[in-house]
Amino acid sequence: MILGPSFNYEFSPEQQKKYKKWRKSLPAIDTGAIGGRFTIEFTLTGIGIVVKVKAEFGHELDLTEYDKW
Repeated sequence: MILGPSFNYEFSPEQQKKYKKWRKSLPAIDTGAIGGRFTIEFTLTGIGIVVKVKAEFGHELDLTEYDKW
């Protein structure tokens, strides 16, 4: 897949539920004024999109829906 002028991705209800549960399990920290605690990473492959959420201290959640590839 080649990205055009825009890239849109909609999280499924299952992904949203999994993310909320994971986020609640993380330790509370002060992120300061910007609040940039999470990074969402999209990796485009030839068969689907790998979706990962990363937080500080090496915490990572794989939200990829491999069963839908």
